[in-house]
Amino acid sequence: TNFTTANASNSQAGMNTPYGVAYDPNNARLFVSLGNNSIHIYPVPNGAIVNGVAASFEIGQPAATPWSTTGAAITQSGVNQPKDLAYDAINNRLFVADSGNHRVTVYDVTLVTMSNGMNAINEIGQAGGATSFTTATSTTSQSGLSGPYGVAYDPISSKLYVSAINSNRVTVYNASTSVLIPNNLSTNGPTAINVLGQTLFTTASAANTAIGMNQPRSLAVDNATGYLYSVNTSSNSVKIFDISSRYNI
Repeated sequence: TNFTTANASNSQAGMNTPYGVAYDPNNARLFVSLGNNSIHIYPVPNGAIVNGVAASFEIGQPAATPWSTTGAAITQSGVNQPKDLAYDAINNRLFVADSGNHRVTVYDVTLVTMSNGMNAINEIGQAGGATSFTTATSTTSQSGLSGPYGVAYDPISSKLYVSAINSNRVTVYNASTSVLIPNNLSTNGPTAINVLGQTLFTTASAANTAIGMNQPRSLAVDNATGYLYSVNTSSNSVKIFDISSRYNI
Protein backbone atom coordinates (compact mmCIF):
# COMPACT_ATOMS: atom_id res chain seq x y z
CA THR A 1 0.00 0.00 0.00
CA ASN A 2 3.00 2.33 -0.31
CA PHE A 3 1.97 5.81 -1.58
CA THR A 4 -1.69 4.78 -2.02
CA THR A 5 -3.35 5.63 1.32
CA ALA A 6 -3.99 8.92 3.11
CA ASN A 7 -5.27 7.99 6.54
CA ALA A 8 -4.73 10.44 9.41
CA SER A 9 -3.44 8.70 12.51
CA ASN A 10 -2.26 9.66 15.99
CA SER A 11 -0.15 6.53 16.28
CA GLN A 12 3.62 6.08 16.56
CA ALA A 13 3.93 5.33 12.86
CA GLY A 14 1.12 7.59 11.65
CA MET A 15 0.73 11.29 10.96
CA ASN A 16 -2.13 13.73 11.39
CA THR A 17 -1.91 16.95 9.38
CA PRO A 18 1.87 17.43 9.16
CA TYR A 19 3.00 21.05 8.92
CA GLY A 20 6.75 21.50 9.30
CA VAL A 21 9.90 19.43 8.87
CA ALA A 22 13.51 19.85 9.94
CA TYR A 23 16.41 17.52 9.23
CA ASP A 24 19.33 16.64 11.51
CA PRO A 25 22.28 15.74 9.24
CA ASN A 26 24.48 14.75 12.17
CA ASN A 27 22.22 11.96 13.37
CA ALA A 28 19.99 11.28 10.33
CA ARG A 29 16.77 12.29 12.06
CA LEU A 30 13.63 13.98 10.73
CA PHE A 31 11.53 16.22 12.96
CA VAL A 32 7.88 16.62 11.91
CA SER A 33 5.29 18.93 13.50
CA LEU A 34 1.75 17.61 13.46
CA GLY A 35 -1.78 18.90 13.79
CA ASN A 36 -2.35 16.64 16.79
CA ASN A 37 -0.22 19.01 18.89
CA SER A 38 2.99 17.05 18.76
CA ILE A 39 6.38 16.77 17.11
CA HIS A 40 7.52 13.31 16.02
CA ILE A 41 11.16 12.36 15.54
CA TYR A 42 11.90 9.70 12.90
CA PRO A 43 15.11 7.83 12.07
CA VAL A 44 15.98 8.39 8.39
CA PRO A 45 19.38 6.77 7.76
CA ASN A 46 20.89 7.36 4.33
CA GLY A 47 20.05 4.55 1.94
CA ALA A 48 18.04 2.70 4.56
CA ILE A 49 14.84 4.69 5.04
CA VAL A 50 11.87 2.41 5.66
CA ASN A 51 8.37 3.37 4.47
CA GLY A 52 5.97 3.69 7.37
CA VAL A 53 8.76 3.79 9.94
CA ALA A 54 7.67 4.37 13.53
CA ALA A 55 8.74 7.54 15.32
CA SER A 56 11.44 7.24 17.95
CA PHE A 57 10.15 10.02 20.21
CA GLU A 58 7.22 12.38 20.61
CA ILE A 59 7.42 15.96 21.91
CA GLY A 60 4.36 17.94 22.98
CA GLN A 61 2.30 15.21 24.63
CA PRO A 62 2.62 13.73 28.15
CA ALA A 63 5.45 11.25 28.63
CA ALA A 64 3.11 8.81 30.34
CA THR A 65 0.82 8.55 27.30
CA PRO A 66 2.91 8.89 24.13
CA TRP A 67 1.26 8.35 20.75
CA SER A 68 -2.24 8.33 22.29
CA THR A 69 -3.18 11.90 23.31
CA THR A 70 -3.64 15.08 21.28
CA GLY A 71 -4.35 17.84 23.79
CA ALA A 72 -2.96 21.37 23.47
CA ALA A 73 -1.16 22.79 26.50
CA ILE A 74 0.47 26.03 27.70
CA THR A 75 3.28 24.32 29.61
CA GLN A 76 7.01 23.73 29.35
CA SER A 77 6.42 20.38 27.66
CA GLY A 78 3.20 21.08 25.76
CA VAL A 79 2.43 22.75 22.43
CA ASN A 80 -0.59 24.25 20.71
CA GLN A 81 -0.77 24.09 16.91
CA PRO A 82 2.96 23.73 16.18
CA LYS A 83 3.85 24.86 12.67
CA ASP A 84 7.33 25.30 11.22
CA LEU A 85 10.55 23.84 12.66
CA ALA A 86 14.23 24.77 12.47
CA TYR A 87 17.25 22.76 13.58
CA ASP A 88 20.51 24.13 14.97
CA ALA A 89 23.09 21.48 14.01
CA ILE A 90 25.88 23.10 16.03
CA ASN A 91 24.09 23.21 19.39
CA ASN A 92 21.58 20.40 18.79
CA ARG A 93 18.57 22.65 19.32
CA LEU A 94 15.12 22.40 17.77
CA PHE A 95 13.10 25.60 17.35
CA VAL A 96 9.31 25.13 17.21
CA ALA A 97 6.83 27.79 16.05
CA ASP A 98 4.18 27.10 18.69
CA SER A 99 1.55 29.14 16.89
CA GLY A 100 -1.45 28.67 19.19
CA ASN A 101 0.62 29.69 22.22
CA HIS A 102 2.13 32.70 20.40
CA ARG A 103 5.67 31.62 21.12
CA VAL A 104 8.70 29.75 19.86
CA THR A 105 9.90 26.94 22.10
CA VAL A 106 13.43 25.60 22.04
CA TYR A 107 14.40 22.00 22.80
CA ASP A 108 17.74 20.36 23.49
CA VAL A 109 17.58 17.39 21.13
CA THR A 110 21.01 15.96 21.84
CA LEU A 111 20.66 12.19 21.49
CA VAL A 112 21.35 11.42 25.16
CA THR A 113 18.75 13.95 26.36
CA MET A 114 15.86 12.71 24.20
CA SER A 115 12.70 11.47 25.89
CA ASN A 116 8.97 11.45 25.23
CA GLY A 117 7.22 14.57 26.53
CA MET A 118 10.51 16.35 27.22
CA ASN A 119 10.59 19.94 28.50
CA ALA A 120 11.63 22.92 26.40
CA ILE A 121 14.81 24.69 27.50
CA ASN A 122 13.85 28.18 26.31
CA GLU A 123 10.87 30.24 25.20
CA ILE A 124 10.60 33.24 22.85
CA GLY A 125 7.53 35.46 22.50
CA GLN A 126 6.25 35.28 26.07
CA ALA A 127 7.50 36.85 29.29
CA GLY A 128 10.59 35.29 30.83
CA GLY A 129 11.49 34.75 34.45
CA ALA A 130 9.13 33.08 36.90
CA THR A 131 6.16 33.10 34.48
CA SER A 132 8.04 31.29 31.69
CA PHE A 133 6.00 28.61 29.90
CA THR A 134 2.72 29.63 31.58
CA THR A 135 1.30 32.36 29.31
CA ALA A 136 0.02 32.52 25.73
CA THR A 137 -0.51 36.22 25.13
CA SER A 138 -0.81 37.44 21.54
CA THR A 139 1.27 40.63 21.27
CA THR A 140 2.75 42.71 18.48
CA SER A 141 5.75 44.11 20.30
CA GLN A 142 9.54 43.83 20.36
CA SER A 143 9.44 40.83 22.68
CA GLY A 144 5.99 39.43 21.85
CA LEU A 145 4.60 37.30 19.04
CA SER A 146 1.20 36.92 17.42
CA GLY A 147 0.60 33.78 15.40
CA PRO A 148 4.19 32.69 14.73
CA TYR A 149 4.29 30.33 11.78
CA GLY A 150 7.74 30.07 10.19
CA VAL A 151 11.18 29.75 11.78
CA ALA A 152 14.62 29.71 10.15
CA TYR A 153 17.98 29.58 11.91
CA ASP A 154 21.21 31.03 10.53
CA PRO A 155 24.19 29.15 12.05
CA ILE A 156 26.68 31.74 10.79
CA SER A 157 25.28 34.58 12.90
CA SER A 158 23.20 32.57 15.41
CA LYS A 159 20.18 34.59 14.32
CA LEU A 160 16.66 33.18 14.48
CA TYR A 161 14.04 34.50 12.03
CA VAL A 162 10.38 34.15 13.04
CA SER A 163 7.41 34.98 10.81
CA ALA A 164 4.16 36.05 12.46
CA ILE A 165 1.08 35.91 10.23
CA ASN A 166 -1.05 38.09 12.53
CA SER A 167 1.59 40.83 12.62
CA ASN A 168 2.62 40.62 8.94
CA ARG A 169 6.30 40.61 9.84
CA VAL A 170 9.46 38.63 10.47
CA THR A 171 11.29 39.36 13.70
CA VAL A 172 15.00 38.65 14.15
CA TYR A 173 16.48 37.35 17.40
CA ASN A 174 19.99 36.77 18.65
CA ALA A 175 19.65 33.07 19.50
CA SER A 176 23.25 32.53 20.56
CA THR A 177 23.50 30.21 23.57
CA SER A 178 25.34 33.01 25.38
CA VAL A 179 22.21 35.19 25.05
CA LEU A 180 19.42 32.60 25.05
CA ILE A 181 20.98 30.50 27.81
CA PRO A 182 19.58 26.94 27.98
CA ASN A 183 17.40 26.31 31.05
CA ASN A 184 17.90 29.88 32.29
CA LEU A 185 14.42 31.33 32.81
CA SER A 186 15.68 34.90 33.04
CA THR A 187 16.85 34.79 29.40
CA ASN A 188 13.44 33.68 28.10
CA GLY A 189 11.31 36.26 26.32
CA PRO A 190 14.21 38.07 24.62
CA THR A 191 13.59 41.26 22.67
CA ALA A 192 13.97 41.11 18.89
CA ILE A 193 16.94 42.94 17.42
CA ASN A 194 15.26 43.76 14.11
CA VAL A 195 11.98 43.51 12.22
CA LEU A 196 11.25 42.90 8.54
CA GLY A 197 7.93 43.84 6.94
CA GLN A 198 7.19 46.68 9.36
CA THR A 199 8.94 49.93 10.26
CA LEU A 200 8.16 49.54 13.96
CA PHE A 201 7.84 46.62 16.38
CA THR A 202 4.33 47.77 17.28
CA THR A 203 2.67 47.90 13.85
CA ALA A 204 1.07 45.02 11.96
CA SER A 205 -0.21 46.40 8.67
CA ALA A 206 -0.32 44.10 5.66
CA ALA A 207 1.32 45.53 2.56
CA ASN A 208 2.01 44.21 -0.94
CA THR A 209 5.16 46.29 -1.36
CA ALA A 210 8.90 45.69 -1.54
CA ILE A 211 9.34 46.22 2.18
CA GLY A 212 5.93 45.04 3.37
CA MET A 213 4.52 41.59 4.09
CA ASN A 214 1.12 39.96 3.87
CA GLN A 215 0.66 36.88 6.07
CA PRO A 216 4.24 35.54 5.95
CA ARG A 217 4.56 31.84 6.66
CA SER A 218 7.46 29.52 5.82
CA LEU A 219 11.03 30.83 5.91
CA ALA A 220 14.37 29.57 4.59
CA VAL A 221 17.94 30.86 4.90
CA ASP A 222 20.51 30.28 2.14
CA ASN A 223 23.84 30.28 3.96
CA ALA A 224 25.81 30.48 0.70
CA THR A 225 24.21 33.67 -0.65
CA GLY A 226 23.00 35.22 2.57
CA TYR A 227 19.38 35.41 1.40
CA LEU A 228 16.27 34.98 3.52
CA TYR A 229 13.21 33.63 1.66
CA SER A 230 9.75 34.40 3.04
CA VAL A 231 6.51 32.92 1.71
CA ASN A 232 3.81 35.60 1.75
CA THR A 233 0.54 33.72 1.44
CA SER A 234 -1.95 36.53 0.86
CA SER A 235 0.24 38.32 -1.68
CA ASN A 236 0.92 35.05 -3.55
CA SER A 237 4.64 35.71 -3.52
CA VAL A 238 8.01 34.81 -2.05
CA LYS A 239 9.97 37.78 -0.71
CA ILE A 240 13.78 37.62 -0.80
CA PHE A 241 15.80 39.63 1.71
CA ASP A 242 19.56 40.15 1.59
CA ILE A 243 20.87 39.30 5.07
CA SER A 244 24.47 38.87 3.94
CA SER A 245 25.55 41.55 6.42
CA ARG A 246 24.21 39.24 9.11
CA TYR A 247 25.65 41.01 12.10
CA ASN A 248 23.75 44.17 11.17
CA ILE A 249 20.30 42.66 10.80
